[in-house]
Amino acid sequence: MEKLDVTDRIQGKLCNGNIVLYYNEDEIGEINLSSGLAKYELSEEFQLENNKIYLNQDVEKINNQDTEDCDLGWC
Repeated sequence: MEKLDVTDRIQGKLCNGNIVLYYNEDEIGEINLSSGLAKYELSEEFQLENNKIYLNQDVEKINNQDTEDCDLGWC
């Protein structure tokens, strides 16, 4: 697994007193503000560390993206 810093690609929308978080237009979690303290809830493949949001990706999947479907002639 590899951690990819996606902090600058996260968008937030205010909804019912919470901030709903999106990555590539997909909802990935929310920041619950109702308790007075910010509580982060993120999908399994994302994690919060040192005020940054990381996407955990399979290294093999990342490395194969450029070489998949080479028989189509676009590699």
